[in-house]
Amino acid sequence: MRKPIIVLGATGSIGTQCLDILQFSLAYELIGVSLNSRFENLEPYLFYFDSLKYVAISDEKAAEKFKKLHPAYTVFTGEDSSLSLIKACAKADVFNALIGNCGLRPTLLAMRQNQDIMLSNKESLVIGSELIKKEAKKSKSHIYPVDSEHVALAKLISKRKISRSIFSRLVVVR
Repeated sequence: MRKPIIVLGATGSIGTQCLDILQFSLAYELIGVSLNSRFENLEPYLFYFDSLKYVAISDEKAAEKFKKLHPAYTVFTGEDSSLSLIKACAKADVFNALIGNCGLRPTLLAMRQNQDIMLSNKESLVIGSELIKKEAKKSKSHIYPVDSEHVALAKLISKRKISRSIFSRLVVVR
């Protein structure tokens, strides 16, 4: 049986790359997506995902247009629509490809619900590392890095078999 997954920021660059991969996944079943307003970018994917039931659209006008075009979907709308999606899909893994600081609250909510998180939103770690560390102590969630900088650090540490306890913090410099 395939594991349910939701993609936050599904119409952005990383989000659409995730959808491209999920089209061929035998491990995951897409059940929900979130986006800001550009639902037109989601349209081509709707045919590939029969399992997709939930769509969260922050922009209320865009959400209304989407609802009229696609009445079969459950649509969440407004600033907290991604949070509503996560609550509705509490058993799903969360792929967080949101941009900027709006990714922190969804990450924390997913952790509180013990959902595994594929994190592309590095801003969550930059602005909320203390909150995430605190939540991680209570949560059964796993956070998997999917952004290039995150993955590079994780690989460096694991390949060298370096204990994470020796680091107080890691800094990426370009």
